[in-house]
Amino acid sequence: MREVRLIVHGGAGDIPEDVLKVFQKNLKGIWEIGNKLLEDGWDSLSVVEKVITLMEDSGVFDAGMGSFPNKEGYVEMDASIMTSDGRAGAVGGVRTVRNPIRLARLIMEETSHVMLVGEGAERFAERYNLPSFVPKESYHKFSSDTVGAVAIDKRGIISAGTSTGGTKGKLPGRVGDSPIISAGTYASFWGGVSATGLGEDIIKFGLAKKIDILLRQFPAQTAVDMVVNEGKMKGLKFGVIVLDRRGNIGVGYTTKAMAWYPR
Repeated sequence: MREVRLIVHGGAGDIPEDVLKVFQKNLKGIWEIGNKLLEDGWDSLSVVEKVITLMEDSGVFDAGMGSFPNKEGYVEMDASIMTSDGRAGAVGGVRTVRNPIRLARLIMEETSHVMLVGEGAERFAERYNLPSFVPKESYHKFSSDTVGAVAIDKRGIISAGTSTGGTKGKLPGRVGDSPIISAGTYASFWGGVSATGLGEDIIKFGLAKKIDILLRQFPAQTAVDMVVNEGKMKGLKFGVIVLDRRGNIGVGYTTKAMAWYPR
């Protein structure tokens, strides 16, 4: 049996210290729930889905109930999830689904597709009676962008997931990195990755897959340090959490601050 590991994040950006403390407090409580489930024998996919659902429901982060409205005043959310055995599901631009991460898993398990978007994704969610979206006031007044989690279970299976409400005031229809496999989320035999930050930077950088390739030669933190150094040289804005197949944790960011746990 492998030693279980879990790491979660609540976004990266220009996060004020008082807000960062709120993020960290919430992440700690959610991590404790997820870690206990892993220790009790839950699979990593279910744990990643569970902890991200809790973050979506908290209203504290820019995901799910705390999502920012776009330029026209309504919310569009994205999410993705992937396992180290090569399965993946993603959803983009949904307005009516309370937990996009749950929908991403359903797309992975119940369809032959990887991603559904917009109205088609919402109709698919209705078939499974997923809770509907009712936005509420969030604690933050700036874009910290995305929540995510990576876990390894007792069988050694690694899962990674990411969910977001996107950038504040974005154009309707804008989709960032969070639902894009190899950009915002990735999992393989070598490890799992969940990213956060400016989605346009992360997509063009191919962040998650870039780290996955490095994990074939380097432990998690070394791989993260390498991409963070390159990202800083290029002026990119992102943060990332990583678990490699040996259970090593890697965390790094190019922004002013990032929320993650354990730390």
